[in-house]
Amino acid sequence: MNKILYIVSLSVMIAFIFAPIYTYEEEKVEVNIEEDIATEVSEISEREQEMYDEIVRVSYIEDRKEWFVEYKKLYEKYPEYLAKQEEIYDVFNENELEKLFRIVEAEATNGTFQDKVNVAVTIFNRINHEDFGSTIDEVITPDQFSPLQDGRYYEVIVTQETVLACEYAYVFGIIEHDALFFDRTNGNSWAHRNLEEVKVNGDNAHRFYK
Repeated sequence: MNKILYIVSLSVMIAFIFAPIYTYEEEKVEVNIEEDIATEVSEISEREQEMYDEIVRVSYIEDRKEWFVEYKKLYEKYPEYLAKQEEIYDVFNENELEKLFRIVEAEATNGTFQDKVNVAVTIFNRINHEDFGSTIDEVITPDQFSPLQDGRYYEVIVTQETVLACEYAYVFGIIEHDALFFDRTNGNSWAHRNLEEVKVNGDNAHRFYK
């Protein structure tokens, strides 16, 4: 994943950097303002190098939560090179996001960042699957999520980590896992007996299935 960011970012950077340089070189021939051209090119090159160094630094971050925080900062810091990605805030309204955050918090209370990512990815997988509803309200229902039945959904306090995990899951869920179900049992659930178990990153609290 880090390598993908690096390659895409660097490609976009090169496309934007070398086009202006070509323009400045043309101006140099036509009006012969060498000092001004050198200054402009120098400034662009410094910006290019700064972004390159930042991408390399971020690519070496091993902690997924920390990596994502820094990844988001790259898009904020270099908007002239990195086009804004679609986020959950561009797709879902405030009520839908409240429901998403609460159900992930309830299902992975006291869990790790990765635990919460895995739960959120499952929800997005369902939204994108033809056998389930196409909206958060259609997918997150009492018959599918126990926290809506036992009241945990209404008692949790949504943490910033949970919000971040949902943001991450929306952007990178496709490369995390393709599970459509999860549970907390030790192999006694209907899903465990009837579905294929999916191996996921770093989640010891749940089992995932498709």
